[in-house]
Amino acid sequence: MLSPASSRILSRSMPPDAASPDRNRSAGTTMSAPPITTLEEATPEWLTDALTDTLPVGTRVTHVDAERIGEKVGIASALYRMKLTYSSEATRPTTLILKLNLQEGAIHDIIANRNLEVREGLFYELLGEHVNVRIAKAHFVAHEASSNRLTLILEDFEPARLYGLDPYVSLTDAEAVIETIAKHHANFWNSPVIRTPAFAPVTDSPNRNEDARKIAEGLAVIKEMAPATLYLQQCIETVLTFVADVPDKVEVPRPYTLLHGDFHRNNIAFKDDDNEVLLFDWQLTEYGVPAQDLANFMFTSMSMETIREHMPLLLDRYWQQLKDQGVRYGRRRLNRDLRLGIALLISKVSVLMGAIRDDVPSMFNNKEFLIHADELAQHYNVRQAMSLFPLVIRLMRLQVWLQRTFRRSEATSD
Repeated sequence: MLSPASSRILSRSMPPDAASPDRNRSAGTTMSAPPITTLEEATPEWLTDALTDTLPVGTRVTHVDAERIGEKVGIASALYRMKLTYSSEATRPTTLILKLNLQEGAIHDIIANRNLEVREGLFYELLGEHVNVRIAKAHFVAHEASSNRLTLILEDFEPARLYGLDPYVSLTDAEAVIETIAKHHANFWNSPVIRTPAFAPVTDSPNRNEDARKIAEGLAVIKEMAPATLYLQQCIETVLTFVADVPDKVEVPRPYTLLHGDFHRNNIAFKDDDNEVLLFDWQLTEYGVPAQDLANFMFTSMSMETIREHMPLLLDRYWQQLKDQGVRYGRRRLNRDLRLGIALLISKVSVLMGAIRDDVPSMFNNKEFLIHADELAQHYNVRQAMSLFPLVIRLMRLQVWLQRTFRRSEATSD
Protein backbone atom coordinates (compact mmCIF):
# COMPACT_ATOMS: atom_id res chain seq x y z
CA MET A 1 0.00 0.00 0.00
CA LEU A 2 1.32 3.45 -0.88
CA SER A 3 0.72 6.54 1.19
CA PRO A 4 -2.09 8.81 -0.06
CA ALA A 5 -0.14 11.07 -2.38
CA SER A 6 2.66 9.59 -4.45
CA SER A 7 4.17 10.38 -7.83
CA ARG A 8 7.10 9.11 -9.87
CA ILE A 9 10.08 11.41 -9.29
CA LEU A 10 13.37 9.87 -10.28
CA SER A 11 14.90 6.93 -12.08
CA ARG A 12 18.66 6.76 -12.12
CA SER A 13 21.38 4.20 -12.74
CA MET A 14 25.03 4.10 -11.74
CA PRO A 15 27.32 5.14 -14.60
CA PRO A 16 29.42 2.32 -16.09
CA ASP A 17 32.74 3.56 -14.74
CA ALA A 18 31.34 3.58 -11.21
CA ALA A 19 31.10 -0.22 -11.27
CA SER A 20 34.86 -0.70 -11.59
CA PRO A 21 36.52 -2.91 -8.95
CA ASP A 22 38.41 -0.04 -7.36
CA ARG A 23 35.12 1.45 -6.20
CA ASN A 24 34.09 -1.68 -4.33
CA ARG A 25 34.35 -1.62 -0.57
CA SER A 26 36.80 -3.98 1.04
CA ALA A 27 36.07 -5.83 4.25
CA GLY A 28 36.35 -3.63 7.34
CA THR A 29 36.22 -0.37 5.38
CA THR A 30 33.51 2.17 6.21
CA MET A 31 32.72 4.83 3.64
CA SER A 32 30.94 7.92 4.86
CA ALA A 33 28.21 9.78 2.99
CA PRO A 34 27.30 13.41 3.72
CA PRO A 35 23.73 14.54 4.43
CA ILE A 36 21.84 15.60 1.31
CA THR A 37 18.95 18.00 0.77
CA THR A 38 17.51 16.97 -2.60
CA LEU A 39 16.40 13.73 -4.20
CA GLU A 40 18.71 14.34 -7.15
CA GLU A 41 21.68 13.89 -4.82
CA ALA A 42 20.54 10.36 -3.94
CA THR A 43 22.55 8.80 -6.74
CA PRO A 44 23.44 5.09 -6.83
CA GLU A 45 26.99 6.07 -5.83
CA TRP A 46 25.79 8.07 -2.83
CA LEU A 47 23.39 5.30 -1.79
CA THR A 48 26.17 2.71 -2.05
CA ASP A 49 28.25 4.75 0.40
CA ALA A 50 25.29 5.53 2.67
CA LEU A 51 24.30 1.86 2.95
CA THR A 52 27.81 0.65 3.81
CA ASP A 53 26.66 -0.98 7.05
CA THR A 54 23.61 -2.61 5.42
CA LEU A 55 24.94 -4.08 2.17
CA PRO A 56 27.21 -7.12 1.88
CA VAL A 57 30.83 -6.25 1.19
CA GLY A 58 31.37 -5.56 -2.49
CA THR A 59 27.69 -4.97 -3.25
CA ARG A 60 26.71 -1.72 -4.97
CA VAL A 61 23.48 0.06 -5.69
CA THR A 62 23.26 0.14 -9.49
CA HIS A 63 19.84 1.72 -10.05
CA VAL A 64 17.23 3.62 -8.04
CA ASP A 65 13.60 4.47 -8.78
CA ALA A 66 12.05 6.94 -6.35
CA GLU A 67 8.57 8.32 -5.80
CA ARG A 68 7.31 11.00 -3.40
CA ILE A 69 4.93 9.69 -0.74
CA GLY A 70 2.85 11.31 2.00
CA GLU A 71 2.97 14.72 0.34
CA LYS A 72 -0.44 15.78 1.68
CA VAL A 73 0.19 14.79 5.30
CA GLY A 74 3.76 15.95 5.99
CA ILE A 75 4.79 19.53 6.70
CA ALA A 76 8.42 19.36 7.84
CA SER A 77 10.07 16.81 5.56
CA ALA A 78 9.89 15.09 2.20
CA LEU A 79 9.56 11.29 2.01
CA TYR A 80 10.51 9.12 -0.96
CA ARG A 81 10.06 5.40 -1.45
CA MET A 82 13.16 4.10 -3.22
CA LYS A 83 13.16 0.87 -5.19
CA LEU A 84 16.77 -0.26 -5.39
CA THR A 85 18.60 -2.54 -7.79
CA TYR A 86 21.91 -4.00 -6.67
CA SER A 87 24.95 -5.53 -8.34
CA SER A 88 23.97 -8.77 -6.58
CA GLU A 89 20.42 -9.90 -7.39
CA ALA A 90 19.72 -11.50 -4.00
CA THR A 91 20.49 -8.36 -1.99
CA ARG A 92 17.83 -6.98 0.37
CA PRO A 93 16.10 -4.70 1.18
CA THR A 94 14.73 -3.81 -2.24
CA THR A 95 12.76 -0.81 -0.98
CA LEU A 96 13.75 1.84 1.55
CA ILE A 97 12.41 5.23 2.64
CA LEU A 98 14.51 8.37 2.13
CA LYS A 99 13.64 11.27 4.44
CA LEU A 100 14.92 14.77 3.74
CA ASN A 101 14.22 17.93 5.73
CA LEU A 102 12.44 20.65 3.82
CA GLN A 103 14.78 23.60 3.42
CA GLU A 104 12.26 26.42 3.06
CA GLY A 105 8.82 27.52 4.20
CA ALA A 106 7.36 28.74 7.49
CA ILE A 107 7.40 25.35 9.17
CA HIS A 108 11.10 25.04 8.31
CA ASP A 109 11.72 28.39 9.97
CA ILE A 110 9.93 27.36 13.16
CA ILE A 111 11.84 24.10 13.40
CA ALA A 112 15.19 25.69 12.53
CA ASN A 113 14.73 28.47 15.11
CA ARG A 114 14.31 25.83 17.79
CA ASN A 115 17.18 23.67 16.48
CA LEU A 116 14.83 20.73 15.89
CA GLU A 117 15.84 19.73 12.39
CA VAL A 118 18.49 17.23 13.49
CA ARG A 119 16.55 15.91 16.49
CA GLU A 120 15.32 12.75 14.78
CA GLY A 121 18.89 11.90 13.89
CA LEU A 122 19.90 12.27 17.54
CA PHE A 123 16.95 10.09 18.51
CA TYR A 124 18.20 7.25 16.34
CA GLU A 125 21.83 7.69 17.31
CA LEU A 126 21.37 8.05 21.07
CA LEU A 127 18.12 6.26 21.88
CA GLY A 128 17.16 4.04 18.96
CA GLU A 129 18.62 0.88 20.48
CA HIS A 130 16.79 1.48 23.76
CA VAL A 131 13.27 1.87 22.34
CA ASN A 132 11.04 -1.06 23.32
CA VAL A 133 8.31 -0.62 20.70
CA ARG A 134 8.48 -1.12 16.94
CA ILE A 135 10.00 1.82 15.10
CA ALA A 136 11.39 2.17 11.60
CA LYS A 137 14.93 0.81 11.53
CA ALA A 138 17.48 3.41 10.46
CA HIS A 139 19.91 2.20 7.78
CA PHE A 140 21.62 5.59 7.50
CA VAL A 141 21.66 8.72 9.66
CA ALA A 142 23.55 11.88 8.77
CA HIS A 143 23.02 15.33 10.18
CA GLU A 144 24.79 18.64 10.22
CA ALA A 145 23.89 20.95 13.08
CA SER A 146 25.43 24.06 11.52
CA SER A 147 23.09 23.90 8.52
CA ASN A 148 20.25 22.00 10.22
CA ARG A 149 20.45 19.27 7.58
CA LEU A 150 19.25 15.76 8.29
CA THR A 151 19.13 12.75 5.99
CA LEU A 152 17.63 9.41 6.99
CA ILE A 153 17.30 6.13 5.14
CA LEU A 154 14.67 4.10 6.94
CA GLU A 155 13.03 0.72 6.84
CA ASP A 156 9.98 0.54 4.58
CA PHE A 157 7.02 -0.72 6.63
CA GLU A 158 5.20 -2.00 3.55
CA PRO A 159 2.98 -3.91 3.57
CA ALA A 160 1.30 -2.10 6.44
CA ARG A 161 -2.02 -0.40 7.00
CA LEU A 162 -1.96 3.40 7.09
CA TYR A 163 -4.81 5.80 7.78
CA GLY A 164 -3.72 8.52 5.39
CA LEU A 165 -6.47 11.11 5.06
CA ASP A 166 -9.10 9.08 6.92
CA PRO A 167 -10.15 11.39 9.76
CA TYR A 168 -10.30 9.09 12.80
CA VAL A 169 -9.02 5.71 13.93
CA SER A 170 -11.28 2.85 15.00
CA LEU A 171 -11.77 1.99 18.65
CA THR A 172 -9.82 -1.26 18.18
CA ASP A 173 -6.86 0.63 16.71
CA ALA A 174 -7.08 3.29 19.42
CA GLU A 175 -6.80 0.59 22.08
CA ALA A 176 -3.68 -0.85 20.43
CA VAL A 177 -2.11 2.59 20.00
CA ILE A 178 -2.76 3.64 23.61
CA GLU A 179 -1.19 0.45 24.96
CA THR A 180 1.82 0.85 22.65
CA ILE A 181 2.54 4.43 23.67
CA ALA A 182 2.12 3.47 27.33
CA LYS A 183 4.76 0.78 26.91
CA HIS A 184 7.09 3.31 25.28
CA HIS A 185 6.46 5.92 27.99
CA ALA A 186 7.13 3.39 30.74
CA ASN A 187 10.48 2.54 29.17
CA PHE A 188 11.75 6.14 29.55
CA TRP A 189 9.80 7.11 32.69
CA ASN A 190 11.81 9.71 34.63
CA SER A 191 14.96 8.55 32.85
CA PRO A 192 17.93 10.94 33.23
CA VAL A 193 19.19 9.71 29.85
CA ILE A 194 16.58 11.79 28.01
CA ARG A 195 16.82 14.93 30.15
CA THR A 196 19.42 16.56 27.94
CA PRO A 197 19.48 19.60 25.61
CA ALA A 198 19.17 17.18 22.67
CA PHE A 199 15.58 16.42 23.70
CA ALA A 200 14.61 19.63 25.49
CA PRO A 201 10.92 20.62 25.28
CA VAL A 202 9.98 22.13 21.95
CA THR A 203 8.04 24.75 23.92
CA ASP A 204 11.37 26.29 24.96
CA SER A 205 11.72 29.58 23.13
CA PRO A 206 14.25 32.43 22.95
CA ASN A 207 11.51 35.04 22.40
CA ARG A 208 8.17 34.76 24.22
CA ASN A 209 6.97 38.08 22.83
CA GLU A 210 7.35 36.64 19.34
CA ASP A 211 5.42 33.57 20.48
CA ALA A 212 2.64 35.85 21.73
CA ARG A 213 2.53 37.59 18.37
CA LYS A 214 2.22 34.27 16.53
CA ILE A 215 -0.49 33.08 18.89
CA ALA A 216 -2.44 36.29 18.31
CA GLU A 217 -2.11 35.78 14.56
CA GLY A 218 -3.22 32.19 14.98
CA LEU A 219 -6.25 33.32 16.92
CA ALA A 220 -7.17 35.69 14.09
CA VAL A 221 -6.92 32.81 11.62
CA ILE A 222 -9.14 30.62 13.79
CA LYS A 223 -11.76 33.37 14.15
CA GLU A 224 -11.86 33.75 10.38
CA MET A 225 -11.82 30.04 9.55
CA ALA A 226 -14.14 28.74 12.28
CA PRO A 227 -15.98 31.65 13.94
CA ALA A 228 -18.28 29.32 15.90
CA THR A 229 -15.36 27.88 17.94
CA LEU A 230 -15.88 30.40 20.74
CA TYR A 231 -14.61 28.20 23.57
CA LEU A 232 -11.38 27.41 21.73
CA GLN A 233 -10.88 31.10 21.05
CA GLN A 234 -11.42 31.92 24.74
CA CYS A 235 -8.78 29.33 25.65
CA ILE A 236 -6.26 30.95 23.34
CA GLU A 237 -7.13 34.42 24.66
CA THR A 238 -6.35 33.07 28.14
CA VAL A 239 -2.93 31.90 26.92
CA LEU A 240 -2.22 35.39 25.61
CA THR A 241 -2.64 36.83 29.11
CA PHE A 242 0.45 35.06 30.42
CA VAL A 243 2.56 33.68 27.56
CA ALA A 244 4.99 36.61 27.62
CA ASP A 245 5.83 35.73 31.25
CA VAL A 246 6.61 32.06 30.57
CA PRO A 247 10.33 31.33 31.08
CA ASP A 248 12.44 30.76 27.97
CA LYS A 249 13.17 27.26 29.21
CA VAL A 250 10.25 25.44 30.82
CA GLU A 251 11.18 23.31 33.80
CA VAL A 252 9.55 19.89 33.46
CA PRO A 253 8.97 18.18 36.82
CA ARG A 254 8.46 14.49 37.44
CA PRO A 255 6.91 12.45 36.07
CA TYR A 256 8.34 13.00 32.61
CA THR A 257 9.07 10.66 29.75
CA LEU A 258 10.24 10.63 26.15
CA LEU A 259 7.33 11.94 24.11
CA HIS A 260 6.83 11.07 20.49
CA GLY A 261 5.90 14.72 20.10
CA ASP A 262 3.87 14.43 16.90
CA PHE A 263 1.66 11.53 17.88
CA HIS A 264 -1.14 11.23 15.34
CA ARG A 265 -2.60 8.67 12.95
CA ASN A 266 -0.33 9.58 10.03
CA ASN A 267 2.77 8.72 12.07
CA ILE A 268 1.43 5.27 12.97
CA ALA A 269 1.19 2.09 10.90
CA PHE A 270 -0.48 -1.22 11.68
CA LYS A 271 0.69 -4.76 10.96
CA ASP A 272 -2.58 -6.62 11.21
CA ASP A 273 -1.02 -10.05 10.67
CA ASP A 274 0.95 -9.85 13.93
CA ASN A 275 -1.04 -7.13 15.76
CA GLU A 276 1.91 -4.73 15.78
CA VAL A 277 1.69 -0.96 16.03
CA LEU A 278 4.59 0.79 14.27
CA LEU A 279 5.67 4.31 15.20
CA PHE A 280 7.66 6.66 12.98
CA ASP A 281 8.56 10.36 12.48
CA TRP A 282 10.40 11.27 15.69
CA GLN A 283 11.37 14.77 14.56
CA LEU A 284 9.58 16.50 17.45
CA THR A 285 10.47 14.03 20.19
CA GLU A 286 11.14 15.64 23.57
CA TYR A 287 10.96 14.92 27.27
CA GLY A 288 7.78 16.18 28.90
CA VAL A 289 4.45 15.45 30.56
CA PRO A 290 3.44 11.94 29.41
CA ALA A 291 -0.19 12.85 28.72
CA GLN A 292 0.85 15.27 25.97
CA ASP A 293 1.11 12.36 23.53
CA LEU A 294 -2.38 11.21 24.54
CA ALA A 295 -3.76 14.72 24.02
CA ASN A 296 -2.14 14.92 20.60
CA PHE A 297 -3.68 11.60 19.57
CA MET A 298 -7.12 12.66 20.79
CA PHE A 299 -6.92 15.98 18.95
CA THR A 300 -5.87 14.55 15.62
CA SER A 301 -7.00 10.96 15.48
CA MET A 302 -10.06 10.22 17.63
CA SER A 303 -13.70 11.18 17.10
CA MET A 304 -15.59 12.97 19.86
CA GLU A 305 -17.96 10.02 20.00
CA THR A 306 -15.08 7.68 20.82
CA ILE A 307 -13.63 10.16 23.33
CA ARG A 308 -16.91 10.67 25.17
CA GLU A 309 -17.84 7.00 25.31
CA HIS A 310 -14.50 5.23 25.60
CA MET A 311 -11.71 7.57 26.74
CA PRO A 312 -12.02 6.69 30.45
CA LEU A 313 -11.51 3.01 29.61
CA LEU A 314 -8.67 3.85 27.21
CA LEU A 315 -6.98 5.81 30.00
CA ASP A 316 -7.46 2.77 32.24
CA ARG A 317 -5.61 0.70 29.62
CA TYR A 318 -2.81 3.25 29.49
CA TRP A 319 -2.52 3.38 33.28
CA GLN A 320 -2.63 -0.42 33.61
CA GLN A 321 0.11 -0.83 31.02
CA LEU A 322 2.30 1.61 32.97
CA LYS A 323 1.57 -0.32 36.15
CA ASP A 324 2.43 -3.62 34.46
CA GLN A 325 5.78 -2.08 33.46
CA GLY A 326 6.53 -1.15 37.06
CA VAL A 327 5.60 2.55 36.87
CA ARG A 328 3.95 4.17 39.88
CA TYR A 329 1.53 6.82 38.65
CA GLY A 330 -1.78 7.83 40.16
CA ARG A 331 -4.89 7.34 38.05
CA ARG A 332 -6.29 10.70 39.18
CA ARG A 333 -2.96 12.33 38.35
CA LEU A 334 -3.33 10.97 34.83
CA ASN A 335 -6.68 12.75 34.47
CA ARG A 336 -5.18 16.05 35.65
CA ASP A 337 -2.16 15.69 33.39
CA LEU A 338 -4.40 14.98 30.41
CA ARG A 339 -6.09 18.36 30.83
CA LEU A 340 -2.66 19.95 31.05
CA GLY A 341 -1.60 18.13 27.88
CA ILE A 342 -4.67 19.37 26.00
CA ALA A 343 -4.02 22.92 27.16
CA LEU A 344 -0.40 22.79 26.01
CA LEU A 345 -1.44 21.41 22.64
CA ILE A 346 -3.97 24.20 22.07
CA SER A 347 -1.17 26.69 22.62
CA LYS A 348 1.03 24.90 20.07
CA VAL A 349 -1.74 24.70 17.49
CA SER A 350 -2.43 28.42 17.76
CA VAL A 351 1.25 29.16 17.11
CA LEU A 352 1.18 26.92 14.04
CA MET A 353 -1.99 28.48 12.69
CA GLY A 354 -0.47 31.94 12.92
CA ALA A 355 2.97 31.07 11.59
CA ILE A 356 2.23 28.68 8.74
CA ARG A 357 -1.25 29.59 7.58
CA ASP A 358 -0.45 29.01 3.91
CA ASP A 359 1.65 25.90 4.51
CA VAL A 360 -0.47 23.81 6.85
CA PRO A 361 -1.74 20.49 5.46
CA SER A 362 -5.30 19.27 5.44
CA MET A 363 -4.94 17.90 8.97
CA PHE A 364 -4.83 21.41 10.45
CA ASN A 365 -6.04 23.74 7.76
CA ASN A 366 -9.75 22.98 7.91
CA LYS A 367 -12.82 24.02 9.81
CA GLU A 368 -13.62 20.49 10.96
CA PHE A 369 -10.35 20.16 12.86
CA LEU A 370 -10.94 23.42 14.72
CA ILE A 371 -14.50 22.43 15.60
CA HIS A 372 -13.17 19.13 16.92
CA ALA A 373 -10.57 20.99 19.02
CA ASP A 374 -13.30 23.29 20.36
CA GLU A 375 -15.48 20.35 21.42
CA LEU A 376 -12.54 18.54 23.01
CA ALA A 377 -11.49 21.61 24.97
CA GLN A 378 -15.04 22.08 26.26
CA HIS A 379 -15.36 18.41 27.18
CA TYR A 380 -12.31 18.64 29.45
CA ASN A 381 -12.98 22.18 30.71
CA VAL A 382 -9.52 23.19 29.54
CA ARG A 383 -10.03 26.92 29.95
CA GLN A 384 -10.17 26.46 33.71
CA ALA A 385 -6.88 24.58 33.61
CA MET A 386 -5.34 27.32 31.48
CA SER A 387 -6.36 30.01 33.96
CA LEU A 388 -4.19 28.23 36.52
CA PHE A 389 -1.13 28.12 34.26
CA PRO A 390 0.75 31.03 35.90
CA LEU A 391 0.42 29.26 39.26
CA VAL A 392 1.29 25.90 37.69
CA ILE A 393 4.47 27.35 36.18
CA ARG A 394 5.57 28.66 39.59
CA LEU A 395 4.78 25.31 41.22
CA MET A 396 6.71 23.46 38.49
CA ARG A 397 9.75 25.64 39.19
CA LEU A 398 9.43 24.93 42.92
CA GLN A 399 8.98 21.20 42.35
CA VAL A 400 12.05 20.97 40.11
CA TRP A 401 14.09 22.97 42.62
CA LEU A 402 13.04 20.63 45.43
CA GLN A 403 13.83 17.57 43.32
CA ARG A 404 17.29 18.88 42.48
CA THR A 405 17.97 19.84 46.11
CA PHE A 406 16.87 16.39 47.29
CA ARG A 407 19.10 14.64 44.73
CA ARG A 408 22.09 16.82 45.74
CA SER A 409 21.55 16.01 49.40
CA GLU A 410 21.34 12.30 48.57
CA ALA A 411 24.58 12.49 46.60
CA THR A 412 26.31 14.30 49.47
CA SER A 413 25.18 11.74 52.02
CA ASP A 414 26.47 8.91 49.82
